[in-house]
Amino acid sequence: MQINIAHINIQGQSCLICDAESTGHNDSARSVLLTQLVAAARAQNLRVDKSALAFTEYGRQKFCGSTDLVGFLVNNGLPRWTHTLTV
Repeated sequence: MQINIAHINIQGQSCLICDAESTGHNDSARSVLLTQLVAAARAQNLRVDKSALAFTEYGRQKFCGSTDLVGFLVNNGLPRWTHTLTV
């Protein structure tokens, strides 16, 4: 499966945003999925300081992950996808 990601630098922090939703559709399943995607990104030699999932729920864009990164995304929107991860 290919996952779109944005690997960007925000105020000196390397941030990973993943276009993915867990099959469980709950915070616990999302946390597991995010952990797996961060591990996959690091395996491709990407530095990850903060991470978040971006997904659509009930027609609205939602985010789950590092609190300050989620706040940044809520205020500024999604960046362009820069890479894909194969998992």
